Amino acid sequence: MLRLLLHSYGQFDRRHTIAPVAWPHFDLLHVHAGRLRLRVGDTPEFFLKSGESVLIFPHTPFSGGAAGDGRVRASVQHFALEEPVDSENAVLRAWAGRKQGFALLAGPNANSVDRDVARAMELATRPANAVNTALRAAQLTLLLGRFLQAAPSRPPPETSSAESLHQIMTWARTRGGVVTVGEMARRAGYSAAHFRLLFTAAFNERPAAFLLRLRMNEAQRLLRETRGTIKEIAGKTGYADAVAFHRAFVRRTGRTPANYRRQFAPRG
Repeated sequence: MLRLLLHSYGQFDRRHTIAPVAWPHFDLLHVHAGRLRLRVGDTPEFFLKSGESVLIFPHTPFSGGAAGDGRVRASVQHFALEEPVDSENAVLRAWAGRKQGFALLAGPNANSVDRDVARAMELATRPANAVNTALRAAQLTLLLGRFLQAAPSRPPPETSSAESLHQIMTWARTRGGVVTVGEMARRAGYSAAHFRLLFTAAFNERPAAFLLRLRMNEAQRLLRETRGTIKEIAGKTGYADAVAFHRAFVRRTGRTPANYRRQFAPRG
């Protein structure tokens, strides 16, 4: 059974913070304007910008506040999912029983969600009766379905997400960046889409850009410190051939691999 609780809207700045708190119900937090910093559970701090949402599961600690000196306008919808859950409602069944975790609706996946949240807020202002309650429940179910479509969520891995992300970065570094985003996501225990959102929010860099940076750093090291051919270095940094490596290196550094070696490799 979906039980609707509070639905509120407000504005705050850096003087106002979300104190560390964990509620026994779901929190659907949506940013209407500004930029909100959040820390949920053990994950690194991340940011939500205008038009983005986070669904925080019951008993999950979180805290946050306005990012920088700006003001934030946000709304929050509290609700509970209690047994028995409608067996024919696949959306509610998917979220029932979730604890200690969260899901994000951000980036391109959040397109037009502002309109859905505005509709939910408008319904919350109507008189409490059976019809309006049913409409509110249907609108919230629609929003929960958007989360499922965007990034199917799951409870956190056995280690904290923060530890997992840093451990995976270290693992990628030891391999010179010659891994895939999919491999990183599997090690973290998330879908690739959800992992991209978490990684980008935590480190302000897309995982693909992080891997490219590692590969280019390794390529520069090999050009400076070894006598390997361009083709050999291309293979060691994950490129199928020297042509693809040459193009990527020029885009990244503004120099050809051969010019870089001539300029920076020790003489003698």
